Amino acid sequence: MSLVGAAFLVTLFANMVSWSFGINSVACKAAEEGNMPRSFALRSRTNSMPNGSALMTGIVASLVLLLQVPLGEDSEVFWIFFSINVVFLLLSYLPMFPAFARLRATDSRERVFCAPFKGRLLAVMLALPVAEIVLAAVATTVPLNGTPDELAKLPLLAGVLILLAAGEVQRLLSRKRQLACRTAPPAGPTGSAPDDSDSGPMVLSQ
Repeated sequence: MSLVGAAFLVTLFANMVSWSFGINSVACKAAEEGNMPRSFALRSRTNSMPNGSALMTGIVASLVLLLQVPLGEDSEVFWIFFSINVVFLLLSYLPMFPAFARLRATDSRERVFCAPFKGRLLAVMLALPVAEIVLAAVATTVPLNGTPDELAKLPLLAGVLILLAAGEVQRLLSRKRQLACRTAPPAGPTGSAPDDSDSGPMVLSQ
């Protein structure tokens, strides 16, 4: 059993590393496009790994764990943040379905596999998982009655709403910056185009 347990722990560690690399790469690309703070765009000089995203993730995770210390061992703060993570993991799948519908309407390239639905039937098949995800998120976060078990969801609901609002503020600010960059007049006395050297990925030496 010890050998099986060790192999299981190795698979868990490998899963965590691969998922972290994928998520950090997405956050780094979003930061490079101006949709997240520039600190997430730091990359290693040697292998271009998203070190900035990994560093910010580690800082946030450490702060969440440190919250447990002053609140005591009986605090549910860790599990609240864990549940918030699960809710946002569910919500992250929502844009996939309208994106699929958009690609089906605009991309006519031949593919090896194609979903066998078209027209209104395709819309129904895409709406079903969206409705399931929304209902699952609501059932997870919203108290459905006045029982103590349901009212215990209130901190989770508050955390989800706060983070959704923070994400929306970040989205609006990044859109404002992007619009400002597009409408900015050419820089320099000769009327040349502005220098885009600062728009690329930030490199972190290693």
